[in-house]
Amino acid sequence: MRHYTLNNMAKLIFIVDFAKTIIMGTSPTLYLNLFETSDGSKKIKFIAKDVNVGEYYKLCRMVDWITYNDLDKAFVCNYSKAHVDLIKSYFKDYLINTTYLVLEKDRFLAKSVTITDHKKAYQLVVFKRIVLVAGELDGGKVILLKFKPNREVHNKLLKHEGFIYDKGQYYVKYSFKALKAIIEYLIPFAEVGISSMTRITDSNIKYLLLAQNFLRHGKTCCSQSFVEFMWLKNYSESTVSTYFYCISVFLQFKTDVADPQMIVSRFLNEIKSSGKASRTVNQYVNAIRLWHTKTLNIAIDYTQLRPKKEKSLPKVLSYTEIESIVKNTENLKHKCVILTAYSAGLRISELVNLKLIDIDSTNMFIRVNRGKGNKDRLTILSQTLLTNLRDYFKEYKPKIWLFEGMYGDQYSRASIGQMFKRSLKKSGVPSRFTFHCLRHSFATHLLNNGSNLRQVQHLLGHGDVKTTEIYTYVSNENISSVVSPADRLNFK
Repeated sequence: MRHYTLNNMAKLIFIVDFAKTIIMGTSPTLYLNLFETSDGSKKIKFIAKDVNVGEYYKLCRMVDWITYNDLDKAFVCNYSKAHVDLIKSYFKDYLINTTYLVLEKDRFLAKSVTITDHKKAYQLVVFKRIVLVAGELDGGKVILLKFKPNREVHNKLLKHEGFIYDKGQYYVKYSFKALKAIIEYLIPFAEVGISSMTRITDSNIKYLLLAQNFLRHGKTCCSQSFVEFMWLKNYSESTVSTYFYCISVFLQFKTDVADPQMIVSRFLNEIKSSGKASRTVNQYVNAIRLWHTKTLNIAIDYTQLRPKKEKSLPKVLSYTEIESIVKNTENLKHKCVILTAYSAGLRISELVNLKLIDIDSTNMFIRVNRGKGNKDRLTILSQTLLTNLRDYFKEYKPKIWLFEGMYGDQYSRASIGQMFKRSLKKSGVPSRFTFHCLRHSFATHLLNNGSNLRQVQHLLGHGDVKTTEIYTYVSNENISSVVSPADRLNFK
């Protein structure tokens, strides 16, 4: 058996490539891929196909404007029209493919889509995650399939004649029929997610996406009719999702008693024993009460089942800690995310729902649409934030949402949480603080600076001033003016 050295392998590759070119008559092709580096500069990555490897490497190393990138394992050069023309003149014997000479985020532009048709939900098992993104390619609407590289998913998609693989991306031409076909085909082997740019109104598809985790394991879950009741009553998506989960978990509970109140009591005791906070247990009580009342017509005295609310104080960051967090957040988008939440006192759900039109720089306010409790409100626009947002607009050019993901979607809540943890670590601020602490800090700092309680209540969007009063307990103004009796003792 012959063993090949690296030099022998290179020679073998050369012979195979050369023979392939002669026999098949294929011309060497150089694909130019545009990408953006972490510092914002644009580069062209070379991907060569059907080439004489030795000759290609020799050509690339003969000029100083082409360099080898160890990270991508490919040759690269700076991007400009002059460089593209230079490449075409330098690689005279190559076919130059410029199809990919567009950034991927610009190649597939996200578009808002409304789904209105109805289809029966499927109870299927899922393993991988694929996100469907509505986009536009070559002037036509398409549905893109976004997923982490996975051989199993790749092979499954290849078997389906409806999928098109082009420009490094799986997609189908957009139509509602096509979207239904995608979901039907993908769900048996993948968890399907829908881009936030795609507005789903079909109750069957919405329910299926909501119930996937329970259906995947073959477990009983909250009925679709009850979920539709909550949608009809205009409950927020967050409340619907929470109640669905709470009721589905309750339906898994098995006990030998028949009395409904005793069943609920034992279930809540088990939840409490698992370490859940009183606030979480109260969410279960709210969900089960609504479900019993509207679905089963069962009357239970829930006041006896509710745990006493914990009166914990909000965690508040100091000015110095917030300054340190912002300074240690190098990415401009991330810095603006933190500044927006702190300067306007926003919840993370309100932050990701902000659109460009919600920033009113003329009147210096931010419009919060459908905040907690489906309430709209106005909050302040900081001059510091506005200055940073203008730099952010110039660099990132968001289209719809104030903070957008890679394909024009809303920025992910999970990504914000992970980003904030990294900023805390770099700044040396204790990790016990969460992103929501920025809202707590906003309210507390306003009170410290002399704002009255009613003003803070309206800016936070609280329906009851008693909710806002919690910040008076952590306000320095109420504490620093009090003299400890120990300071009046006459001894050293």
